[in-house]
Amino acid sequence: MPPTINDLPVDIFEKICSKLSGDYREKYRFILRNVCESFRRHVDSWTPKIEEISIVSNFGRITVEFASTENLYGHKNLTVDDLVSVLKFPNVKFEKLEIGEKSEEFLENFLLKMESLNLKIQVETVELNVSGREIDILKFCENPEVLKIDNSKKIPIEEIIKNFGRKIPKITLKYQKLNATEVTEIVKILLQYHNLEYCRLRGPFGNETFRRNILKSGAKKTDTYWILHFPIPDSMDFFEIQCQYHITIQKKTTQ
Repeated sequence: MPPTINDLPVDIFEKICSKLSGDYREKYRFILRNVCESFRRHVDSWTPKIEEISIVSNFGRITVEFASTENLYGHKNLTVDDLVSVLKFPNVKFEKLEIGEKSEEFLENFLLKMESLNLKIQVETVELNVSGREIDILKFCENPEVLKIDNSKKIPIEEIIKNFGRKIPKITLKYQKLNATEVTEIVKILLQYHNLEYCRLRGPFGNETFRRNILKSGAKKTDTYWILHFPIPDSMDFFEIQCQYHITIQKKTTQ
Protein backbone atom coordinates (compact mmCIF):
# COMPACT_ATOMS: atom_id res chain seq x y z
CA MET A 1 0.00 0.00 0.00
CA PRO A 2 1.58 3.34 -1.00
CA PRO A 3 2.39 5.80 1.79
CA THR A 4 0.03 8.70 2.45
CA ILE A 5 0.46 12.09 4.08
CA ASN A 6 -0.39 10.41 7.39
CA ASP A 7 2.92 8.56 7.13
CA LEU A 8 4.91 11.79 6.89
CA PRO A 9 7.22 12.04 9.94
CA VAL A 10 6.17 14.84 12.27
CA ASP A 11 9.61 16.47 12.23
CA ILE A 12 9.43 16.73 8.43
CA PHE A 13 5.91 18.16 8.68
CA GLU A 14 7.14 20.74 11.20
CA LYS A 15 9.99 21.78 8.90
CA ILE A 16 7.58 22.22 5.99
CA CYS A 17 5.22 24.29 8.12
CA SER A 18 8.05 26.48 9.37
CA LYS A 19 8.54 27.65 5.78
CA LEU A 20 4.91 28.69 5.41
CA SER A 21 3.98 32.34 5.79
CA GLY A 22 1.42 33.30 8.42
CA ASP A 23 -1.26 33.75 5.74
CA TYR A 24 -0.82 30.21 4.47
CA ARG A 25 -0.85 28.81 7.97
CA GLU A 26 -4.18 30.45 8.68
CA LYS A 27 -5.61 29.41 5.32
CA TYR A 28 -4.82 25.73 5.80
CA ARG A 29 -4.71 25.30 9.60
CA PHE A 30 -8.12 23.60 9.81
CA ILE A 31 -7.32 21.26 6.94
CA LEU A 32 -3.96 20.29 8.40
CA ARG A 33 -5.16 19.86 12.00
CA ASN A 34 -7.72 17.29 10.86
CA VAL A 35 -5.24 15.11 8.95
CA CYS A 36 -4.09 13.13 11.97
CA GLU A 37 -3.50 13.48 15.71
CA SER A 38 0.23 14.21 15.46
CA PHE A 39 -0.34 16.99 12.91
CA ARG A 40 -3.12 18.39 15.07
CA ARG A 41 -0.87 18.78 18.11
CA HIS A 42 1.60 20.80 16.08
CA VAL A 43 -0.97 22.97 14.27
CA ASP A 44 -2.78 23.72 17.53
CA SER A 45 0.41 25.26 18.89
CA TRP A 46 0.27 28.03 16.27
CA THR A 47 -0.91 31.31 17.74
CA PRO A 48 -3.87 32.32 15.56
CA LYS A 49 -3.60 35.47 13.45
CA ILE A 50 -7.38 35.55 13.03
CA GLU A 51 -9.11 38.83 13.88
CA GLU A 52 -12.79 38.07 13.23
CA ILE A 53 -14.93 34.93 13.65
CA SER A 54 -18.45 34.62 12.24
CA ILE A 55 -20.72 31.59 12.82
CA VAL A 56 -23.94 30.82 10.92
CA SER A 57 -25.80 27.52 10.57
CA ASN A 58 -28.67 26.68 8.23
CA PHE A 59 -29.98 23.80 6.14
CA GLY A 60 -28.10 21.34 8.35
CA ARG A 61 -24.70 22.90 7.62
CA ILE A 62 -22.57 25.25 9.68
CA THR A 63 -20.52 28.05 8.16
CA VAL A 64 -17.64 29.46 10.18
CA GLU A 65 -15.76 32.39 8.71
CA PHE A 66 -12.31 32.94 10.19
CA ALA A 67 -11.27 36.37 8.91
CA SER A 68 -11.83 36.04 5.15
CA THR A 69 -11.58 32.23 5.01
CA GLU A 70 -14.95 30.48 4.95
CA ASN A 71 -15.27 26.91 6.26
CA LEU A 72 -18.33 24.73 5.67
CA TYR A 73 -19.09 21.95 8.13
CA GLY A 74 -21.59 19.12 8.02
CA HIS A 75 -20.61 17.81 11.46
CA LYS A 76 -21.25 20.01 14.50
CA ASN A 77 -18.61 18.34 16.72
CA LEU A 78 -15.87 19.09 14.20
CA THR A 79 -17.05 22.70 14.09
CA VAL A 80 -16.86 23.04 17.87
CA ASP A 81 -13.43 21.41 17.95
CA ASP A 82 -12.00 23.77 15.33
CA LEU A 83 -13.53 26.80 17.06
CA VAL A 84 -12.17 25.91 20.47
CA SER A 85 -8.70 25.24 19.04
CA VAL A 86 -8.56 28.94 18.12
CA LEU A 87 -10.49 30.47 21.02
CA LYS A 88 -8.43 28.72 23.71
CA PHE A 89 -5.42 31.06 23.41
CA PRO A 90 -5.60 33.28 26.53
CA ASN A 91 -3.38 36.08 25.21
CA VAL A 92 -5.04 36.48 21.80
CA LYS A 93 -7.63 39.26 21.51
CA PHE A 94 -10.05 38.99 18.60
CA GLU A 95 -11.63 42.05 17.01
CA LYS A 96 -15.06 40.47 16.56
CA LEU A 97 -17.05 37.34 17.38
CA GLU A 98 -20.34 37.15 15.48
CA ILE A 99 -22.98 34.47 16.00
CA GLY A 100 -25.87 34.69 13.55
CA GLU A 101 -28.58 32.15 12.77
CA LYS A 102 -27.64 28.84 14.35
CA SER A 103 -28.98 25.42 15.32
CA GLU A 104 -29.79 24.96 19.00
CA GLU A 105 -27.96 21.62 19.03
CA PHE A 106 -24.75 23.17 17.77
CA LEU A 107 -25.04 26.03 20.25
CA GLU A 108 -25.61 23.64 23.15
CA ASN A 109 -22.50 21.62 22.25
CA PHE A 110 -20.45 24.79 21.84
CA LEU A 111 -21.49 26.19 25.23
CA LEU A 112 -20.89 22.87 26.99
CA LYS A 113 -17.39 22.65 25.51
CA MET A 114 -16.58 26.22 26.54
CA GLU A 115 -17.82 25.56 30.05
CA SER A 116 -15.95 22.28 30.44
CA LEU A 117 -12.68 24.02 29.52
CA ASN A 118 -13.52 27.18 31.49
CA LEU A 119 -12.50 29.28 28.50
CA LYS A 120 -12.45 33.06 28.46
CA ILE A 121 -12.51 34.77 25.07
CA GLN A 122 -10.64 38.03 24.63
CA VAL A 123 -12.76 39.94 22.12
CA GLU A 124 -13.49 43.61 21.40
CA THR A 125 -16.90 43.32 19.71
CA VAL A 126 -19.57 40.64 20.17
CA GLU A 127 -22.52 40.46 17.75
CA LEU A 128 -25.42 38.13 18.54
CA ASN A 129 -28.71 37.19 16.92
CA VAL A 130 -30.55 36.23 20.10
CA SER A 131 -33.31 33.65 20.08
CA GLY A 132 -32.43 31.66 23.17
CA ARG A 133 -29.35 30.36 24.95
CA GLU A 134 -26.80 32.17 22.77
CA ILE A 135 -26.89 34.99 25.31
CA ASP A 136 -24.91 32.59 27.54
CA ILE A 137 -21.87 33.08 25.30
CA LEU A 138 -21.39 36.44 27.03
CA LYS A 139 -20.23 34.82 30.27
CA PHE A 140 -17.23 33.46 28.36
CA CYS A 141 -16.32 36.84 26.84
CA GLU A 142 -13.71 38.78 28.82
CA ASN A 143 -14.55 42.49 29.03
CA PRO A 144 -15.82 43.13 25.50
CA GLU A 145 -15.88 46.80 24.54
CA VAL A 146 -18.89 46.67 22.20
CA LEU A 147 -21.99 44.45 22.26
CA LYS A 148 -24.46 44.38 19.36
CA ILE A 149 -27.59 42.27 19.74
CA ASP A 150 -30.56 41.61 17.49
CA ASN A 151 -32.96 41.30 20.41
CA SER A 152 -36.17 40.91 18.43
CA LYS A 153 -37.05 37.94 20.68
CA LYS A 154 -37.01 40.43 23.60
CA ILE A 155 -34.57 38.71 25.95
CA PRO A 156 -34.82 40.64 29.29
CA ILE A 157 -32.19 43.35 29.75
CA GLU A 158 -31.21 41.86 33.11
CA GLU A 159 -30.25 38.59 31.37
CA ILE A 160 -27.84 40.53 29.17
CA ILE A 161 -26.19 42.82 31.71
CA LYS A 162 -25.80 40.19 34.44
CA ASN A 163 -22.87 38.80 32.43
CA PHE A 164 -20.75 41.87 33.14
CA GLY A 165 -19.16 43.29 36.26
CA ARG A 166 -18.43 46.96 36.84
CA LYS A 167 -17.55 47.55 33.20
CA ILE A 168 -20.56 47.28 30.90
CA PRO A 169 -19.70 47.41 27.18
CA LYS A 170 -21.24 49.87 24.76
CA ILE A 171 -24.52 48.21 23.79
CA THR A 172 -26.67 48.37 20.67
CA LEU A 173 -30.03 46.56 20.83
CA LYS A 174 -32.07 46.04 17.67
CA TYR A 175 -35.79 45.27 17.75
CA GLN A 176 -38.13 44.45 14.87
CA LYS A 177 -41.25 45.40 16.79
CA LEU A 178 -41.53 47.34 20.04
CA ASN A 179 -44.18 49.78 21.22
CA ALA A 180 -43.61 52.93 23.27
CA THR A 181 -44.65 51.30 26.55
CA GLU A 182 -42.22 48.41 26.06
CA VAL A 183 -39.31 50.65 25.14
CA THR A 184 -40.05 52.88 28.15
CA GLU A 185 -39.77 49.89 30.48
CA ILE A 186 -36.50 48.82 28.84
CA VAL A 187 -35.00 52.30 29.22
CA LYS A 188 -36.15 52.53 32.85
CA ILE A 189 -34.29 49.29 33.57
CA LEU A 190 -31.16 50.50 31.76
CA LEU A 191 -31.17 53.74 33.78
CA GLN A 192 -30.85 51.69 36.97
CA TYR A 193 -27.35 50.58 35.90
CA HIS A 194 -25.30 53.61 36.90
CA ASN A 195 -22.12 52.09 35.45
CA LEU A 196 -23.70 51.96 31.99
CA GLU A 197 -21.76 54.23 29.61
CA TYR A 198 -23.66 53.92 26.34
CA CYS A 199 -26.66 52.11 24.88
CA ARG A 200 -28.56 52.54 21.62
CA LEU A 201 -31.96 51.01 20.90
CA ARG A 202 -32.87 50.61 17.25
CA GLY A 203 -36.37 49.82 16.05
CA PRO A 204 -39.83 51.19 15.25
CA PHE A 205 -40.65 53.09 18.45
CA GLY A 206 -43.36 55.64 19.19
CA ASN A 207 -40.79 58.29 20.08
CA GLU A 208 -43.24 61.04 21.02
CA THR A 209 -45.09 58.73 23.41
CA PHE A 210 -41.79 57.44 24.77
CA ARG A 211 -40.66 61.01 25.45
CA ARG A 212 -43.80 61.72 27.48
CA ASN A 213 -43.44 58.44 29.38
CA ILE A 214 -39.79 58.92 30.33
CA LEU A 215 -40.44 62.52 31.47
CA LYS A 216 -43.00 61.11 33.90
CA SER A 217 -40.29 58.72 35.16
CA GLY A 218 -37.90 61.49 36.21
CA ALA A 219 -36.17 62.69 33.05
CA LYS A 220 -35.65 66.45 32.66
CA LYS A 221 -36.22 68.62 29.60
CA THR A 222 -33.33 70.45 27.92
CA ASP A 223 -33.14 73.25 25.37
CA THR A 224 -33.29 70.60 22.64
CA TYR A 225 -36.71 68.94 22.34
CA TRP A 226 -35.45 65.41 21.61
CA ILE A 227 -32.69 65.45 24.25
CA LEU A 228 -33.53 64.71 27.88
CA HIS A 229 -31.36 64.42 30.98
CA PHE A 230 -31.84 61.81 33.67
CA PRO A 231 -29.94 62.55 36.92
CA ILE A 232 -27.93 59.78 38.58
CA PRO A 233 -28.52 59.86 42.37
CA ASP A 234 -25.59 60.89 44.62
CA SER A 235 -23.46 61.76 41.60
CA MET A 236 -22.41 64.64 39.36
CA ASP A 237 -23.14 62.32 36.44
CA PHE A 238 -26.33 62.03 34.43
CA PHE A 239 -27.69 60.09 31.47
CA GLU A 240 -28.36 62.00 28.28
CA ILE A 241 -31.29 60.44 26.41
CA GLN A 242 -31.71 61.21 22.72
CA CYS A 243 -34.98 60.04 21.19
CA GLN A 244 -35.32 61.56 17.75
CA TYR A 245 -34.73 58.57 15.44
CA HIS A 246 -33.26 55.85 17.60
CA ILE A 247 -33.03 56.01 21.38
CA THR A 248 -29.51 56.64 22.66
CA ILE A 249 -28.48 56.69 26.31
CA GLN A 250 -25.06 58.12 27.13
CA LYS A 251 -23.52 58.76 30.52
CA LYS A 252 -22.14 62.28 30.96
CA THR A 253 -20.75 64.48 33.73
CA THR A 254 -22.06 67.86 34.79
CA GLN A 255 -19.51 70.50 33.77
